[in-house]
Amino acid sequence: MGAGEQNRQSAHCVQGICGYLEGDEEGEEGEVRSTQVREWKEQGSKTFMCTGRPGWLTVSLRVGKYKKTHKNIMINLMDILEVDTKKQIVRVEPLVTMGQVTALLTSIGWTLPVLPELDDLTVGGLIMGTGIESSSHKYGLFQHICTAYELVLADGSFVRCTPSENS
Repeated sequence: MGAGEQNRQSAHCVQGICGYLEGDEEGEEGEVRSTQVREWKEQGSKTFMCTGRPGWLTVSLRVGKYKKTHKNIMINLMDILEVDTKKQIVRVEPLVTMGQVTALLTSIGWTLPVLPELDDLTVGGLIMGTGIESSSHKYGLFQHICTAYELVLADGSFVRCTPSENS
């Protein structure tokens, strides 16, 4: 048996990623995000919203001048929350990078079915940007391997989306 064949037999494939907006156990993170959106609504929603993430944390070389005139929503959600090997699901927050996911999964002998090559790409960015950097004939684009999303809507409410819930 060759080395490549041996590696294929020992690697496990995660079947999906769940993108979560959960905070700590008391829900403080979620409440802060929800509050920021509600405040924007109470102020008349006169400007667009955008992420408050600073430019040095992005992959783009473009300077986001729009951030000076838009309502900046601060979300510092950069953690891998759980790897469930029984369900073959990885629960992550939206700013988790492919480098973080790859390092963790490789250390336990797992991988994603669609694995973008650039380590700095985030789960949220791949989902919102349709993950065209990588694709799979069998699994599709990156967002096609995601099994659930938790979103904060424009009114500040939370919604969970799955193929059977709010789809």
